[in-house]
Amino acid sequence: MTRIHIVEPYGSTAMQRMTRPLLDTLPRLYEVTTSGEPDTDADLNIHMPWHTMVGLERRNSRHIIAYTHCNPGAQGDLMDACERADLITAMSYEGRRELVEMGVDPAKIWVIYAGASDFKYRRRLIAVVGYPQPNGRKRESLLMDLAWQYDLSYYEFLLVGAGWEGFGNRLASLGVAVQAFNADTWEALNTIYQRIDALLVTGYTEGGPPALLEAMASGCKVFSPPFGYAANCSRMATSTRRRMTFCQRWNATLRKG
Repeated sequence: MTRIHIVEPYGSTAMQRMTRPLLDTLPRLYEVTTSGEPDTDADLNIHMPWHTMVGLERRNSRHIIAYTHCNPGAQGDLMDACERADLITAMSYEGRRELVEMGVDPAKIWVIYAGASDFKYRRRLIAVVGYPQPNGRKRESLLMDLAWQYDLSYYEFLLVGAGWEGFGNRLASLGVAVQAFNADTWEALNTIYQRIDALLVTGYTEGGPPALLEAMASGCKVFSPPFGYAANCSRMATSTRRRMTFCQRWNATLRKG
């Protein structure tokens, strides 16, 4: 049975993360060993990173080296390792370019990105701050429209204020991640502004709302139609529109009557 030996001399967190996919998958097909030193009796050595290949007598084993970077003054050692290796993996196309400019044979270089599939995308936290109005002035139904028209799986909504529970349950029934939270103190409201990624203002007629100024003072992005503060202060409106660019579809929906 083919034996693959993984050489990982440093034990650093970064190298362990890069080595883990190999240790999770290769044993299904091959005998796999690992240590901090090369094993020239193995059929294949994978050097994580390239340093353990410098000056190594190859014998019968084949060698793959992982190029991460080259510290100042180490170019000679790197070139020695590249010449001895059968294959070189670069972490990026920028790394490949660096090696080619040093004179490494391009045919020996493969670009393999580090695995990140185990990491979960963090939903963006969007807050609506205020209270639902019986006359519909806050236009909270816009959130229902968004849920029907767009994929909101990348977002979580925080409905801040009293009276949101029923509406929050209806929104959740459409598969939207939502929390209702009554921030009844300045401290609680401040904590929310520090947590959220953006404030969504939905009302079609506003004297403010104060939440728009509070969010911007806290450094939050703001989505707002051109009413109240957003309309009356041109500088603020420009800033608000600029901050909408990462979700222009929302902006277009907010501007509908």
